[in-house]
Amino acid sequence: MGAMAARVVPARLADGAGRAAILGYRRWLSPRWPGQCRFVPTCSAYGLAAVQQHGLAVGGRIAAARLRSCTSDLPSASAPHPGR
Repeated sequence: MGAMAARVVPARLADGAGRAAILGYRRWLSPRWPGQCRFVPTCSAYGLAAVQQHGLAVGGRIAAARLRSCTSDLPSASAPHPGR
């Protein structure tokens, strides 16, 4: 099913939808979310850069891996932008 959808939806359209989802989160949900991201740059900025550099499929996996490592009981951490 995924391969069939990849042929139907152009990559640029899917990448744009991924960017729009992250930007929507940053605008409407992030200010209302309790707590703060422990990473610099934030997970949403990191995910946005990953999607812009690598596309939605690869960038989304990179962003998801970053989110899985997120936990509030660890000290702040710094990580380079994806692809560097």
